[in-house]
Amino acid sequence: MNAVIAELLASPLAEHYRLEILATFTARGKVRRLVVFAVAVLRLAAWCGLRRGPIVHVHATVRGSMLRKAVCVLLARALGRRVVLHVHSGPGDIESFRRDLGTAGTAYVSRAFAAADVVLAVSSRSARILREAFGRGEIEVLPNPAPPLLEPAPGVRAGSPRALFIGGFENPVKGGSVILAALARSWPAGLEVVLAGPGTLPPEGARLLAASPGLSWQGWLTPNEKRELLERASIFVLASTSEGLPVALLEAMSAGLAIAAADVGGVPDILTDGRDALFVPPGDADALADALARLATDAELRGRLGAAARERAAGLDRAEIAARIERIYSRLLAGPSSQAPDDGPGTLPR
Repeated sequence: MNAVIAELLASPLAEHYRLEILATFTARGKVRRLVVFAVAVLRLAAWCGLRRGPIVHVHATVRGSMLRKAVCVLLARALGRRVVLHVHSGPGDIESFRRDLGTAGTAYVSRAFAAADVVLAVSSRSARILREAFGRGEIEVLPNPAPPLLEPAPGVRAGSPRALFIGGFENPVKGGSVILAALARSWPAGLEVVLAGPGTLPPEGARLLAASPGLSWQGWLTPNEKRELLERASIFVLASTSEGLPVALLEAMSAGLAIAAADVGGVPDILTDGRDALFVPPGDADALADALARLATDAELRGRLGAAARERAAGLDRAEIAARIERIYSRLLAGPSSQAPDDGPGTLPR
């Protein structure tokens, strides 16, 4: 979510509107977390009361994020602001969140969904689950923006294939166990595989690493390290079992990588199986191994899929997504209950 907000702040949206960002969360301890949220609520109330802008654009995921942001939505509407509720989670996470809420929690979150002027989801699947879970009739789909196109390092795509997985092993839904099972099943000749991301390589990964000269483990990546890996890879693996619309996938598309992706979340909204990616069922290590083998042994297929994915990413750039958000803002500003802006709408909170 933070990466998406950063893209929007770098887009023409920030040139046309005065955007103010209000953080509602910190990871630095429970007491500090409560203080940060309380201060954020007070600042939001003051922002609305001082008429700093007519629109509050609330970015949320699920669980604690959604519970906090529901307060913000209800407060902003009570103070006469127009509200956009922008949900970044995938359908699996949304379903799990809904099951754990209980009757009272569901009623509370549903009230916030009903109060928002516009609700956005990052995929059609997420929109459908949100409608079913919280009774919101109309939910618009807005994909995340793709980053600027990235050029490969010279000669990389003509050399031996290198596959990149950056989901790590901290969050099970990122598919770390799936990619390890796929690699243990088969290993195409000449293929290099780079594993990276948060968390610690599990024991089965360590055993595979010791037995596989073509495998490496990079751990947590800085932005520059991730960029370098994308420039030097030719295949990208998305093994997740639940996603919204992952920024890492959009980065791989912008870099022109051939993609093997689990058919989850917003993936089929922006990619087509066989045209710009190879799809595999979520959690199916055998299917993922087969897709990797196809890509590793067919340079023409890698080139065709990578070029098509890059072309698709170009149509999802930050300017295009910003223009779609501007149209939403304009619609709200033209509505009967909107206020004339002072310096344009703000986007609060995240």
